[in-house]
Amino acid sequence: MAQSDLARTALRLPETLPKTRRQPLHPRVLWANYSQVLRTSDFLVLSAIPTLNFAAIFIYVAAAPTYLGRSFGLSTYGFAWFFVPLISGIMTGVVFLGQLAGRLSPNRTIRIGYACMSRAHFSISWLLHSLRRMCLGTYCHYFVFTMGTSIVMLSLTLLPLGLFPAMRGLASSLAGFVQFAFSGSTQARSRHSLRIRSRRSQAVWQL
Repeated sequence: MAQSDLARTALRLPETLPKTRRQPLHPRVLWANYSQVLRTSDFLVLSAIPTLNFAAIFIYVAAAPTYLGRSFGLSTYGFAWFFVPLISGIMTGVVFLGQLAGRLSPNRTIRIGYACMSRAHFSISWLLHSLRRMCLGTYCHYFVFTMGTSIVMLSLTLLPLGLFPAMRGLASSLAGFVQFAFSGSTQARSRHSLRIRSRRSQAVWQL
């Protein structure tokens, strides 16, 4: 099935990219392009920024069955305490960004998003410090946090691609690889108590 789709694509779909901008598929050329991108420190930093934002959320998502079930004694229906604010924040951020598309510069958008994340971060930190434990109300602040991550996501995704205008596809795939690899390693290593996970999530965001 995949081979037939590939054959039809190669034979019937026209190439819209001008010949002067096409990249050859020779292994040496591909290796040189990949090496060039991965050796660029600005690209690695810009690719890691959205990864760090979402890693602060993925730690809680991966551990949700443990702390919602064992720590708070909630059934599967109680998972809404965490996931409803999380998903609602993401959707609200997308709607907000769509309404202001073309009106705000990328830098202004990033400032607004990080202002939301900072507000949620300090609220959660204050609750952890004052209550000495997690409470269900803490997760309401994740609405603001995920809204901020959603607002900055588009601008942060396009910034590293702008470093390689002739290889945007390659840069996009490498940025995705860096993000998923870092997120996976972060989840795999989060094996501590709920409070330690909370502090790690805040520490990851502060980076």
